[in-house]
Amino acid sequence: MNIAAIILAQTDSCRVWDAHTLELLGDATKFASRRDGVAAAWVLDANRDVSELTGRFDTLAKHGCQVVKRLRNNRFASWSSEVVAAAIAGTTPSSCRLVFLPATAR
Repeated sequence: MNIAAIILAQTDSCRVWDAHTLELLGDATKFASRRDGVAAAWVLDANRDVSELTGRFDTLAKHGCQVVKRLRNNRFASWSSEVVAAAIAGTTPSSCRLVFLPATAR
């Protein structure tokens, strides 16, 4: 699978995907389709129970996301740009041409 664009997906305080995530996902999907690829999303997880999010992945799919990568690390419990940058750099496939990070990232 050719992953052409990836977004950093975020939830709001109610654990619902925030508007920025869905908007960026739409942009990533458009970009990826022009490159004969797919859009993907990273979900940062501070070792929470995945069942909190599992039922909500269908929302990402409805907005064009075809791959979700769950990145787990206790350090994601509080924002650290160095930790997030390292996680993203270590999981970005070589086919990816564009990474969307929301300006509201934590």
